[in-house]
Amino acid sequence: MMLATVDQMGWYPSPSFGPFNPYQVEGPKGISFELAEQFNWEPYDWMLVPTGSSCLLAGLWKGVRDLMEIGLVNYYPRLVAVQPAGNSPLVRAIKNGIPFEKIEPEKHPHTIAAGLSDPYPWDGDAALEGIKKTGGTGEVATDEEIAQAVKDLAKYEGIFAEPSGAAALGALKKLLDNRVIDRSDRIVVLVTGSGFKDLAFAQSLYTEPPEIDPDIEQLKKALRQEGIPY
Repeated sequence: MMLATVDQMGWYPSPSFGPFNPYQVEGPKGISFELAEQFNWEPYDWMLVPTGSSCLLAGLWKGVRDLMEIGLVNYYPRLVAVQPAGNSPLVRAIKNGIPFEKIEPEKHPHTIAAGLSDPYPWDGDAALEGIKKTGGTGEVATDEEIAQAVKDLAKYEGIFAEPSGAAALGALKKLLDNRVIDRSDRIVVLVTGSGFKDLAFAQSLYTEPPEIDPDIEQLKKALRQEGIPY
């Protein structure tokens, strides 16, 4: 449909893939600018990025590169591509030294992180360049790790994230445990999507609260059933 509108109606192609829309990276690179300012232009060590088609990571790489080239900073944060375990062609390429032109699409993507389910990293060339230049890496997060990250963000930070948005946090513990990242490092974990984008998933994590009449005895009974002291 997009190609038909471009061909027949003269519309501009504006998907979130650099090969079709070179202006795409100009949006997410602003995240790099905001982070540099929020860190008072001082270095931070890592940036963990939820990754599907790699368009976000490509934009972030352009942002940190622009900052370096114009002299506002003198460091690169190490970029980390985080993909779902069930759809990780870019991470496989990173870990196995596969060049971009030889990356094969995921044949059967399966993940609760619907926003990261694109089977091919369209902007993987820029993403691989950024990861190599910054000394970064790639890691996967299982569905279980992503679901736990959604819960942890809500419980400890009051952040309501969709699974795709929480994927980077899902991989952080693994990177810490494997001593890829040191606990003393300054780490940015991007949370890129609101839980309102996938309410069905959020509802699947918790039981529906009971409905009661405005009656004190019903309230006490409900609390007892939930094991809540009063």
